[in-house]
Amino acid sequence: MSPDDDTAVITLEDQHLARLLMTTWALITGRAVPDGPPSRLTGQQLIDFWADV
Repeated sequence: MSPDDDTAVITLEDQHLARLLMTTWALITGRAVPDGPPSRLTGQQLIDFWADV
C-alpha cells in the first residue's frame, strides 16, 4: 500500500490517538475539537483546526 492510497485501514487505535492529539491541541490553543471521528473530517476542517495562526 502506498502513502497516497486513500484505502488505508484506519484502526480504532489510530482513532483514539488522533482524538488524544486533537484534544491536547484544543486544550493548548483554546480551539474546539471538530465534531465526528477524525477520519471523517475534511481536509479543510483539519487545516482550520491545526493551523497555527
